Amino acid sequence: MRRLRRCLQHWMIRSLGYWNPRNSRVCGKSGTQGALTGVGLSIGYPLALNGSPAGLSVMSAAPGGPAEKAGIMSGDVILAIDDTSAQDMDIYDAADRLQGPEGSSIDLTILSGADTRHVVLKRERYTLNPVRSRMCEIPGSEDSSKIGYIKLTTFNQNAAGSVKEAIKKLRENNVKAFVLDLRNNSGGLFPEGIEIAKIWMDKGVIVYICDSRGVRDIYEADGASTVAASEPLVVLGKQRNRKCK
Repeated sequence: MRRLRRCLQHWMIRSLGYWNPRNSRVCGKSGTQGALTGVGLSIGYPLALNGSPAGLSVMSAAPGGPAEKAGIMSGDVILAIDDTSAQDMDIYDAADRLQGPEGSSIDLTILSGADTRHVVLKRERYTLNPVRSRMCEIPGSEDSSKIGYIKLTTFNQNAAGSVKEAIKKLRENNVKAFVLDLRNNSGGLFPEGIEIAKIWMDKGVIVYICDSRGVRDIYEADGASTVAASEPLVVLGKQRNRKCK
């Protein structure tokens, strides 16, 4: 039985890599505090394994950041960082390379569709506003013609407050429902995710965490932070969202 247990444990963790303490440092400065010095990219691994270009996929480019200004978009692939191939580059190594002193430059080789180009970016200090919002009108509809669209790119410490502010502004335009777009969201702070869920939920279990002994930590909505529980809500997501900036 002991041998079987060891085999099962080995099978479960065989795909995991070694957690280097440097990874904690990289993630600790990855923009969850709402500001970052870098080029403004959220990166992940390419979605498809068969036939996909080797490298790192761009999940999103921060609004107003150096990467967005240079035309780098979600779906582009980073092939190299400063002439170092990204083919087998660890995602934390890549994140560490993308960040750096304000005013310093970085050379990226970017694959956009079938076109490869070199882009030189200057690192900047910028505030990460994780929310974009706009009002959408449905032609021909009567009562529910106005819908508030909210795009949330990351769960940093500005996220819940920014979502509430977006809801407030959209309500000034008399929206009747909301769409919360989490596609290509790069992740972030777990507590901030809970606070955002409370915006839409006035009661019930949001999520629970269960450890190996079956002990649960339950996170519930109590209505104290509820802002938009009365309007219909649609949440857009993707099968895979990766984290790291």
